[in-house]
Amino acid sequence: MRTIGGGHILNPIPEKHKRFREEIITGLAGLADSDPVDVIGFHVKQSGYAGLLFSDLKLMTNLPEKPLQNAISTLLAGRVLVQTDKENRVFVHRDNIDSLVAEAIQQLKSYHEKNPLKAGMSKEELKSKLPPSMDGKLFTLLLNHMKKSDDIILEEDLVRLFSFTVSMKIDQEDVSRRILAVYQKDGLTPPYFKDLSETLNINSSTAKDVLMLLVEQGKITKVKEDMFFSKQAIEDLKKRLVDFFQTKDELTTPEFKEIAGVSRKYLIPLIEYFDSKNVTIRVGDSRRLRNG
Repeated sequence: MRTIGGGHILNPIPEKHKRFREEIITGLAGLADSDPVDVIGFHVKQSGYAGLLFSDLKLMTNLPEKPLQNAISTLLAGRVLVQTDKENRVFVHRDNIDSLVAEAIQQLKSYHEKNPLKAGMSKEELKSKLPPSMDGKLFTLLLNHMKKSDDIILEEDLVRLFSFTVSMKIDQEDVSRRILAVYQKDGLTPPYFKDLSETLNINSSTAKDVLMLLVEQGKITKVKEDMFFSKQAIEDLKKRLVDFFQTKDELTTPEFKEIAGVSRKYLIPLIEYFDSKNVTIRVGDSRRLRNG
């Protein structure tokens, strides 16, 4: 510990605090005679979600590198500290991570209550709801920790509570049946979604939530914004498309139109959809079957 003019320097690089905060005063008062392990734990906890660099701790504690590393290793082994960035040697206190877990769970719970038909919250949205001092590496560590602890389920970009399941009310189940019936009936010539909600006289917000649930369930396929098809219609067209390539190497747009039997309104989105799904590949003005 450093001294200046007979006084002890408890923290040479302190953060700004409100005056007379009891926990800060108590914590600092105990530093003078504390074990290095306790001193390090105190400083890291006070750093919040940003954590502290090894170099910060070296300056704060005035310890030589080896004793400092030994003390940190003890705290890591005891799960008091977590290293969130190995390259830059950043450490965050376990209590602060537990606090983040609780906050993330609360945010997800609130989201599920407001959006019972959505499979989960996007990672980006969840991160935006958590303290801004938390960086990307800590957020990734947080998600992995919560997944390992069975707090959450991760599916691509979505996060949901482990206990959450999508559930529809009776009126929403009716909306689901009506929407699905239209797409199954109209095959490759369905209405735009905005027209569908008006035709069925369904609240557009409810209809969109139900539609996206049908997409997530694999019953409806999204080809482009506002253009959806029944899964069966797309699968049937895909089969006819692949069968075409059994006898020919290339497919022209007019030939695809003949296979699909649709107008240009649907033709271009459909052929571009199969390109995006690696079924076909564009070569000049024609398409070829993509190998593999």
